[in-house]
Amino acid sequence: MGAMVAFEVARQLRAQELQEPTHLFLSSHGAPHVQPDCEPLRDLSDTEFLGRLPSLYDAVPEAILGSTALRKTFLPILRSE
Repeated sequence: MGAMVAFEVARQLRAQELQEPTHLFLSSHGAPHVQPDCEPLRDLSDTEFLGRLPSLYDAVPEAILGSTALRKTFLPILRSE
């Protein structure tokens, strides 16, 4: 949310011809004009979410995918934004 607010403030400063930032460095959010090509992962069921992880991130260990106890522990962490 903070990235979008900062972007909109900078945009309004420019539109009103006020002093605008020299640089605006943001993270955790894509550019407003670039939309992802796929559905948000947050809307997927746990099974669908876990099924998509290996194709999206090669760094998810097979131990997590293959263990119910590890999935229960790590699923909330993997889902966090």
